[in-house]
Amino acid sequence: MMVINNNKQRGSVAIELTFVLGALAMCMMFAGDLAAKMTIQGELDNLSYSMVNIIRDRSALYSTPHAKKVREELSKADAAQIDRIVRSTLSRQRVGFSEHKYALIVEGAQFYNAASKDIPPSIKNYDIFQFGNRQLSCDVLDKSEFTTLAPYTNKKRYMPMYRVTVCYESPDLFQRFAQSSSQPIVIRSSSINVGR
Repeated sequence: MMVINNNKQRGSVAIELTFVLGALAMCMMFAGDLAAKMTIQGELDNLSYSMVNIIRDRSALYSTPHAKKVREELSKADAAQIDRIVRSTLSRQRVGFSEHKYALIVEGAQFYNAASKDIPPSIKNYDIFQFGNRQLSCDVLDKSEFTTLAPYTNKKRYMPMYRVTVCYESPDLFQRFAQSSSQPIVIRSSSINVGR
C-alpha cells in the first residue's frame, strides 16, 4: 500500500500555482500592450483621415471669394500647417508625447488632362513633404497608388489626389519585459483622398 505525504503535495501545488500565475500575468501584459497599440492606431487613423480632408478642402476653407481658380498643388506652408496640427493633437492625446517618436508625410499628385478615361493618368506634379524623425521607419508609400486610384471626371481630367501618413513609435511593454532586442514597433496610418 502506498502512503501519500500531504506536505509534498502542498509544495507541488504552490509551484504549479506560481507557473499558472506567471503565465496569466504574461497574458495580461500582452493584452494591455495590444490594447495600447490599438488605441494609438485608432488615434493615428483619425488624425490622418482628418488631415487629408483638411488638405482636400483647404480651397473651401481658406480661399477668398475673389479666387477664380482652386490651387491644387500643395505648398510647404500647407504641409507645415498640417504638421503643427498633428503635433498639437498628439501632444494633447498622448501622455509623454515625444518628438523623436513621430513622423509625418504629406503628399499631393496632380495629373495631366486626358481626352478620355481610357488614357491612363500621368502625374504632372508630385509634391512630398516630410516632418518629424526621418530615422523612424516611416517610409514613403509608392506614388503609383495615386495613378491607380485617380478618378476621371466629366471635365475630361483626372482629379488631384492627396495622402497623409502619420507614424508614431509605440511603447512596447511586452518586448521590454521579454528583454527582446528587436527594433521598436512603429505604428503608421495613411489616408488618401481626392481633391475638389
